[in-house]
Amino acid sequence: MTFLTSIKKRLALLFAAFAEAVGSFLDEAAARLTLAFYVLMGWSPRPTDNGRFWNRAIEVPVIVHIKQWSDQRILYSILVWPATVSTRKRTPERRTNTA
Repeated sequence: MTFLTSIKKRLALLFAAFAEAVGSFLDEAAARLTLAFYVLMGWSPRPTDNGRFWNRAIEVPVIVHIKQWSDQRILYSILVWPATVSTRKRTPERRTNTA
């Protein structure tokens, strides 16, 4: 009987490992599909809490097609997102002399 219980324990461990692997795969697949959906819809794939305001109606991502110069075949495409960090430096506030 100990032989059968050891087989049952090993099968239980194998099933648990298989279930864990399938669960992690499905979790990663769901995250990647959600990210791809956001990108294709033109939405921000991550929150932009640090940076400037992003007007999503005006500043949409741009797709750039890189073509071969001889026959105009598309070699690859690049998706360019607008900058979410302000490149302008803030000007210091103007001080007035009160003396």
